[in-house]
Amino acid sequence: MKKYISILIIFFTLNAFAQQNKGNWLLGVSSSSLGFNSNNGSETTLNVSYTEFETFPDLVDIYNLSNLFPHNYEIQEDKNSSINLNINLGYFFANNFVFGLSGGFENSSSVFKTGPLSQEILDYDPTVIGNNLGQYPYNYDLYYQIVSTADNDQTSKSTVWSVAPFIRYYHKLGFGSLFINASYSIGKGESEDKLQVISKTKYDNSKLSAGLGYSIALGKIVYLEPLVSYEIIDSKSTTTRDVINPYDIDDIGVETHEMTRKSNSIVFSIGITSYLK
Repeated sequence: MKKYISILIIFFTLNAFAQQNKGNWLLGVSSSSLGFNSNNGSETTLNVSYTEFETFPDLVDIYNLSNLFPHNYEIQEDKNSSINLNINLGYFFANNFVFGLSGGFENSSSVFKTGPLSQEILDYDPTVIGNNLGQYPYNYDLYYQIVSTADNDQTSKSTVWSVAPFIRYYHKLGFGSLFINASYSIGKGESEDKLQVISKTKYDNSKLSAGLGYSIALGKIVYLEPLVSYEIIDSKSTTTRDVINPYDIDDIGVETHEMTRKSNSIVFSIGITSYLK
């Protein structure tokens, strides 16, 4: 038995090394994120209070609505899903060296819906909550925090597409191959969030990545390739959403929020790769 196992290890090892020769092709898929969860239950808001205002401190009760608490609501739907998928195609321009192109797709979505266990809280009006003196502005933050969480329908979805040239070097080590991977990707995407209003965001990002992985033969032409990468990311986003004029609840405007972000991250991914002649 030990003899047969040794022969198989030698066979797959020699075959793996042979697959990384000049003139061969690399074809594979990889992912760094794949998940789904679903929950239900109930939540209780015990209290929301405001303190330490410097202006009119004696009138702080205008904003404190302890008579509304605690209130309960049912979690009807709480779901999250995410997927990240990359398709890689490369050519061995020299032994152990491959240059290729990767196409990426990322998608995430979430749904959070709640229903009131008591209908009374839905009868409050934003012009009453936090405005006991009849003065402007209305306390919309508290209104949405209280009323909308009792009857909530929040959804979010995001999609990003990217393309990335990459170069990889394989080095025989043990029963497989250690490899160094470097890539530069450019991506575009968009997302939409819905709570009381709908906000839409468009993304542009670039990502420089360098990583270390290991190629393990699962069969004659199929290989498992875990990879740990360090990424430097630059992104720009533009978000638009409808907003209510605090001095006229019938006046709806548009808020545009532009921002840039620089970030670093360590990412673990796993791929399935074939080397083809």
